[in-house]
Amino acid sequence: MRADKWDGWATFVLFLAGLTVLLSGFVVFRYGFVEIPTYGGGARHEINVLVWSIAIGQSLGAILFAGLFCMVRDIYKNSCRGLEISADPLPEIVAPEDFAGLRIDRVHDASPLAGHVRSGYTLLAVNGRPAISEKDAAESLLDGVNTFSLLDANGNEIEKRLKMRPQPLHLRFAQ
Repeated sequence: MRADKWDGWATFVLFLAGLTVLLSGFVVFRYGFVEIPTYGGGARHEINVLVWSIAIGQSLGAILFAGLFCMVRDIYKNSCRGLEISADPLPEIVAPEDFAGLRIDRVHDASPLAGHVRSGYTLLAVNGRPAISEKDAAESLLDGVNTFSLLDANGNEIEKRLKMRPQPLHLRFAQ
């Protein structure tokens, strides 16, 4: 993700807000005062309240919109930086020498693997990390495409790629 993708729009909105303030100032200078005739044939000058209120309201609205737009852009930038920082690699898991995987006894309907694996399969690894326990397997899940290394009931090695979020696997393993 590009963190700076909204910078151009933010600059444009700030430019429009500045232009609105300048044009509002021009309107106030040009039409902000009225000449009111008096009984003696003279005239007095007073402010045109309608023009002043519209100009001030429009200027404040434009400044508020630009400020909110820039705040949303900054929140987006910070969230992009947060994703870059939090992408820590998972700690290494070393499988015991006699590790043969986790034999699946039952696949619950709520499992993200339902329809992809059956009881009798053996879960060897999730995203290249050995599945020593159900907890290790669940902790190895990533937000996105996950790779499951399995052995089917006949001993054939299978690799399944599934798009999912980190969640419990809802599998029961044989003891």
